[in-house]
This record gives sequence, C-alpha cells and structure tokens, in this order.
Amino acid sequence: MKFRNLLMAALPVFLSSCMSNYSEMTATGTLSEVKKNVNEKFEKFQTDMSSAAAKLSDRTAKTEEVRSVLASLKEKNTLVVDCSFVNPKGIMMVVEPPKYKRFEGSNISAQEQVARVIKTQKPVLSSIFRSVEGYYSFDFEYPVINKSGSYAGSLSFLVKPEIFFRSFLDRIIRDRPVEVWVMDRNGIIVYDRDRGQIGRNVFKDDMYKPFPALVKACRLILGKPEGTTEYEFYTAMTKEKVLKKASWTTVQLYGVEWKIVYVELNTVAQ
Repeated sequence: MKFRNLLMAALPVFLSSCMSNYSEMTATGTLSEVKKNVNEKFEKFQTDMSSAAAKLSDRTAKTEEVRSVLASLKEKNTLVVDCSFVNPKGIMMVVEPPKYKRFEGSNISAQEQVARVIKTQKPVLSSIFRSVEGYYSFDFEYPVINKSGSYAGSLSFLVKPEIFFRSFLDRIIRDRPVEVWVMDRNGIIVYDRDRGQIGRNVFKDDMYKPFPALVKACRLILGKPEGTTEYEFYTAMTKEKVLKKASWTTVQLYGVEWKIVYVELNTVAQ
C-alpha cells in the first residue's frame, strides 16, 4: 500500500518531466526539420541557377535564348514568382513567366542585393523588400560570368516568403497548436502565417509597441544562435492574445541571417 501511494505521488512529477522533455524534443525536431528544408531549397536554387548561368555565359545578348533558359528555370522552380536576367547595369532585361514581361526594362540597380552581386560576383540573398512587381519578397541573385571571366549580369529568383515557407511548413506542423515565424537580423519579419506581419520591423512598427515582452524577446533572439524565451502576442489565426513559449535557431544564407522561431500556443494571457 505504501509503495502504491509513493508511486501515485511520484506520477505527476514523472508525467510533467515527460511532457517537458517531449516539448523540447518537438521544438528541437521541428526547428531542425525547418532549417533542413530551407537549406535544401536554396541548394536546389543554386544548382539550377548555376546550370542556367553556364548556358548563358556568352549568350546574354541573345534575348530569345535568354528567355528560353529563364522559362525552363521557372518551370523547374515552382516556388519562384518570376525569373529574370539582370544586366551589369542593374536593368531587368528579360523576365519570365510572360505575365511579368511588363517589368522588362526596370532599373533595380538601387536594390541592395543587386549592388552586392555586381560588387562581389557571388550569389547573394536580399532582405525582405517590396519588389517592383508589388510584393513583399526576397530576391536570390546568381552571377553570370562569361568565358573571359568578366561579369555579364545576374539571374534573379523573386520569391514570396509565404509560398516558400508554406511549401514545407504545412507538412511539418500539420494541425499542431504551434506556429513558426522567421525574422532577419534587423528585426524584420521574413515570414509569418499572418501575412500582414511580413515586412514589418518588430522594433519600429507601431503594431508591436503594446507588447514590450515581445520586443525584448526579439532582442534576445537576435543576440544568440539558439535558445528559448516567452512573450505575449496574438495567434496568427484567431487573433487571441496568448502567452507563447518560443524556441529558435539560426540559418545563414548568402550574406543574410534568418532566425527561425517555433512557438507553442497553450496558455491564455491575462
């Protein structure tokens, strides 16, 4: 009888420990899976763009050949809004698919990532910005080098964050009461299930000022490669205010750093 009483007394502690360990494993496993998918998607982008750049190395002046290569590149990469060839002066010379052809001739030389690819002649990823196409997007630029070794322009993949991340997050998260959001090192939201937050700066936007614990948590997240914290904010779907337990990891991509944040939604804020 005494043994049974001791067992019953110990059971809640044991279950609490198991739930805590399960929670940590779920956060760690999910973050690892998300990071793996992000890296794999960009590896595919780079592989496909490298092959296309090699085909165009000495043919960038032949518009129809460039268009054919870009059309094939877009067909292989369904997560991409459009593909373009940008000349050494930062002009979008050819854009695919045809619905975005009207943007040919646009000067995007002032965009930071375009200036960076021209200067470094290496693949670069942009921060979140509003593109000439009218979307909050990120832009992956890959240099085209001709056979003499000179810079001949770049290939551009314009990507909507919600399309990119939802392509694997829907499978990873399924129907669990959790969220995943992404922030860059400037505090700009790269991805959130609430699309209205994409492109907002946590430290500057009025939307976040009533939530000092969130702002403090974001400073902590930016200061460490990984960790855990808590803050209050609304859920993406119901807009209910909840206390969120957050875990995060860091991914570095072509000069950009993203914080991938996993949050559990289980406590109603008072």
